[in-house]
Amino acid sequence: MIRGREDAFQAWPAAPSVNAAMVEALTPSAETQAAYMNTFRFPFPAWDKDGVRVMHSPNVPWVTIKEIMAAIKARADARIAATFVSSAVEAAVQS
Repeated sequence: MIRGREDAFQAWPAAPSVNAAMVEALTPSAETQAAYMNTFRFPFPAWDKDGVRVMHSPNVPWVTIKEIMAAIKARADARIAATFVSSAVEAAVQS
């Protein structure tokens, strides 16, 4: 029985090292913060004191990066759960 996100990732039919790497990459920590901060930016137009348009590229905040990581995990969890449910239904039908 899959009880949590880590159980679902461990049950994923891929190499355990891949599962561990995916879980680590999508789990907020000091290591992932160091890896991802200053990596993602977005263009933001502004005007200087002379009215000249300039483009700034602020960093995506860490809070937003964590929200994106959580959304990716949630989607993966749903897909993994759907795969297991589909497999269980298929096995029950074939029995």
